[in-house]
Amino acid sequence: MTTDYSSVLATASDGGNREPPLLVIWGPGGIGKTSFALKHAINPAVLAFEVGARTIRNTKVFPTNGVVQTWEEARQYADALAFGKHEYKTLVIDSLNPLEALLINFIVKQSGKSSYEKMGWGREVPVVAELRTMLNVLERCKARGDRK
Repeated sequence: MTTDYSSVLATASDGGNREPPLLVIWGPGGIGKTSFALKHAINPAVLAFEVGARTIRNTKVFPTNGVVQTWEEARQYADALAFGKHEYKTLVIDSLNPLEALLINFIVKQSGKSSYEKMGWGREVPVVAELRTMLNVLERCKARGDRK
């Protein structure tokens, strides 16, 4: 079977979809990932898991002081941004690595074990389930964005 590449390429859309983008910006610390995101974001709110965003003036950062300390706190802020009444159009998560660590700590605590490794076979199941729940909330945040 051969592929007709011309017909495949002809299926491209005109880019008229106004759905807000979902972007992950990756790179070493201190190169300006957060600054870049905030420069191009529409009315952003930052969910801070590290202190970097706090150094950027005129930035709405949650929590008010410090950084998010627990997975439960992360969920609380994400839920508020997804379902609460506000004017924010963009959610910037700064950054994913500490968020992942909070998730693993939460799962370990829920399991009653002393470490992720000691949870044994199948330990990824509750991680994936909890991550899917958070991703659904973040999808709700994305759906709220009005790009007009």
